[in-house]
Amino acid sequence: MLEFKNFKLFKMALCPSQCANFTLTDIASAACTPSLRLNAIKRIMFYKCDIALPKPLTCANLEPLFTSGAVTVSNLLANVEIGDPTFADRVLSDCLPLAKVVENREVTFEDRLAVDVDNLGAASPFADWAFWENKRENSLRLNYAFVMCDGSLIIPRSYGNDTGLAATFQVSINYEKLTTGQGAIEFKKGSILFVGDPFDFKAPELNLNDCPTLAQYA
Repeated sequence: MLEFKNFKLFKMALCPSQCANFTLTDIASAACTPSLRLNAIKRIMFYKCDIALPKPLTCANLEPLFTSGAVTVSNLLANVEIGDPTFADRVLSDCLPLAKVVENREVTFEDRLAVDVDNLGAASPFADWAFWENKRENSLRLNYAFVMCDGSLIIPRSYGNDTGLAATFQVSINYEKLTTGQGAIEFKKGSILFVGDPFDFKAPELNLNDCPTLAQYA
């Protein structure tokens, strides 16, 4: 008869603590009054995919990228929705349940502002259309980041390095019918589908309000 005298040893070997020590993070003491962290996506920052943003990011090394045109930001956005992560199953072992791994996550948004001037204030009809068409045409050569309402900057990065997180981008023109009167309100609706989770407990790396020349983008 086959005996499993060493079953306990095999079971212990599956535990990660047998492979390496790790620190179990404790929760800090809560304040007497519970607090909420309120924030939202205000703008999308676009930057060229051949640019690896430094980490940690500083005003000094970000400002030249704006000046050179390697980085730009969108209008103020509305109705931003962050979808739930989509998971895929991964087999680790016949003795373990399937592991759930984040496969992608989508962010959708609307730009409801019309822009008919250029950066210098000269007439430039449908400048907002030109902005979004340019981003759509170059979507596979762009990386993406998020400027939050408080000016903080969240940068989705690939795991293990400082390159931007891969994503696909789409944007189109839509119209919202008015409930009274005639006509409809034009808006641009877009989506960014990331490989993995762009918000995977990534703390903001910089606040644009702390950068004198970039505060206008916050």
